[in-house]
Amino acid sequence: MFHPGIRIKELRTKYGLSQDELAKKLNMKRENISHYERGKITNIPSDVLLKLADILKTNTDYLLGRSDDPGMSNNQGEIIKESVDKFYFERDNLSDEDIEYIKDTIELLKMRAARRKKDR
Repeated sequence: MFHPGIRIKELRTKYGLSQDELAKKLNMKRENISHYERGKITNIPSDVLLKLADILKTNTDYLLGRSDDPGMSNNQGEIIKESVDKFYFERDNLSDEDIEYIKDTIELLKMRAARRKKDR
């Protein structure tokens, strides 16, 4: 029977992480990782799932078995593409406040990416 731990273990080993290393990145005990991987704990908190997806370079749908694509989902990619297109090609329709919001969001994303890179 499927449980998220199957995919957590698959990706953890793919990236050469031990249970201890993954647990450290998540600020939890190794036993939690073991319980996830063996299916002893299947109701993984959403904040942990999001962190796992970032660390394991995947998406939460893949971890939960809702998708067989471990990469960024097409839907996420389309949303990003549409947002970039709108910013660059419809910039005249955006207020100064909208542009500032977009710039702030980009800065937050850059900081998040830098933090993920540092944690690896």
